[in-house]
Amino acid sequence: MRERQVKQSAGYVQVEAFSNAGVGYFCGTCAKLQYEGDKSGYCLGLNVPVKTYGCCNYWALGSDGHVRAASGVKLRVIR
Repeated sequence: MRERQVKQSAGYVQVEAFSNAGVGYFCGTCAKLQYEGDKSGYCLGLNVPVKTYGCCNYWALGSDGHVRAASGVKLRVIR
């Protein structure tokens, strides 16, 4: 699949309002993000380049026991 198709299938969006908020939001908190620069990274889950202020539904594919905050604390997912 091409990058655009992968991102579309995953519901990926970039939330520009959070572009200057640091890495504590959205993709910036995901364990699948490999940082490649200030706001750039590579998603190891989707295998596409992303921004730290991006967001997708990839987390929804994991079980509740695998959803964690950036600190490592397990999060309770309400589905």
